[in-house]
Amino acid sequence: MQLKIDMPRPVHDQELERWKAVKFPVPKLADYGFSEPNKILQKEFYTYAKEDNFNALFGLLSDKLEHVSSEEVLNVIFQHVAASGNSLLHVAASHGGEGVTQLLCHHFPLLITRKNFLGDNALHLAARAGRFDTIQNLVKHVKIHHKTLELASLLRMKNNKGNTPLHDRCSHQGLPRGGLFPRL
Repeated sequence: MQLKIDMPRPVHDQELERWKAVKFPVPKLADYGFSEPNKILQKEFYTYAKEDNFNALFGLLSDKLEHVSSEEVLNVIFQHVAASGNSLLHVAASHGGEGVTQLLCHHFPLLITRKNFLGDNALHLAARAGRFDTIQNLVKHVKIHHKTLELASLLRMKNNKGNTPLHDRCSHQGLPRGGLFPRL
């Protein structure tokens, strides 16, 4: 006989699932997939992504959706970037923001391939920063949920220096040469 005990999930996971259930607008590839960002990200959005405060970040987005428009939400996500050209996903990935990373990938998968001004996608930044959980999150999302992107394509994407995320991981100062991604 096998005993099964149902343990309540941590509050963090329950909150993530609650935000995943919220319906955000679905961007059209033609409108947002290849458009260039053209506005500076507001400080509060940047800070919430950096600090992995997904409740505050998605609360702001939800308020915009309810009180302004779905187009304004998409503009914040796809048109607003930090001074370096980093989207909210870049910011979260480089700082190890697991909750924000999961939610942005879930609601706005086009961000996964979005590049900053140096040609880095979020995986480049997570790899360079040694954020293994974030790397696994991004890879898992592509493997399971992304319908138009193959994992191999994401792993082979090169930045302006010609580096893939794996190159960045291996050659980043202070990280061991030849170090690989964690088991994916």
